[in-house]
Amino acid sequence: MPARHLSRPAALALLAAAFLGAGVPSTSAAVPTAPASALVSARGPALGTPVVTVPVRIGSYNIRAGEPLENFEAGVEEFKTHIDVGGLQETNQGTKRAYLADMVGWGSYVPLKQQNPVIWDESKFVFVSGRGVLIAKGRDIGDEMPRNGSFRADSIATVVHLRHLVTGQPVSIINLHLLAGATSNGVPRLDRPKMVSFYKDQVRNAALLVDEEAASGQVFVMGDFNVGYAADAREHRKALPYTKLTGRGLVAMWRDCGTTGKGTHGPQYIDQIWTTGPATSCEVAYDIRHSDHYPIAAAYPFSPVTGLPPVPGPALP
Repeated sequence: MPARHLSRPAALALLAAAFLGAGVPSTSAAVPTAPASALVSARGPALGTPVVTVPVRIGSYNIRAGEPLENFEAGVEEFKTHIDVGGLQETNQGTKRAYLADMVGWGSYVPLKQQNPVIWDESKFVFVSGRGVLIAKGRDIGDEMPRNGSFRADSIATVVHLRHLVTGQPVSIINLHLLAGATSNGVPRLDRPKMVSFYKDQVRNAALLVDEEAASGQVFVMGDFNVGYAADAREHRKALPYTKLTGRGLVAMWRDCGTTGKGTHGPQYIDQIWTTGPATSCEVAYDIRHSDHYPIAAAYPFSPVTGLPPVPGPALP
């Protein structure tokens, strides 16, 4: 199915930023634990109500680090209208992270001083836990990419566990930002061995993280992969994302939705979402222009689960 455009929403949020705690989720209100019979979504039936499947929208958006706060805010607000859960990359300022903390009706989590937050609609999901996971140690890369300096900091993946309020389905969100400049046309760059080593560490440890997270619910890996999906699938290099993730039973949204559009950053589809099943629809927001990337979103069917502890949620009146 071809990717389609997202529409621009009519309004942007005007809230000021607020303090964001170190590695602590931000939510607009505390959510009490309720008995299973009273567990509901604000937009759905009680958990006991028969439900076949519920479409859930998962997204990713790299809002360039150099964008001013007002562009970041506008981009986030437009992105939110097309997702239920999303990952952001390059959220490099405390004021930006604080803005996420102040969102009404939306939760956010990011490890201390990290740049890859996860956000979710609190009427659809409840937060269970979150953490940052080191996937590549910081190192000196010499003069392999001088314009960005000689040092690359630790690469931290953001991991968030959520429960879907209507179906009770647990999910594990892994939000990544892989190193730019280590690959070209789906293959590692021979002239940048230190950067390639860093990138391979990121991919290898992200794949191991998928294995670890499989017990926590359906795993969604999202983010800026800095390798085009089509080229990666074509070249099939063993140390790159396509081989590592397909080897674990994951498929990318672009496998079923195609890569014949304009790309998500230049002509390539470097922004990606992976999980264990196909997407039922995909979107690229070519009309949201607050970064050098375009936001992406994919819909996945969620089914009711049984045999798990009750989902914390708002009680019926």
